[in-house]
Amino acid sequence: MIEDAVVNIFDSRLNAKLMYLLLLHRKQVEFLDTIDPAAANGSLDPHAHGH
Repeated sequence: MIEDAVVNIFDSRLNAKLMYLLLLHRKQVEFLDTIDPAAANGSLDPHAHGH
């Protein structure tokens, strides 16, 4: 959804910065998923592992 909205921003510098932030966020989520899948899903409970 956010990617679709960013594409409609015609200020190229702002668009590039937002796309870069989305890429960093995606990499961070992937990294968290390798460490603790519950954290990547937004869980604040360290004992919740999606069971």
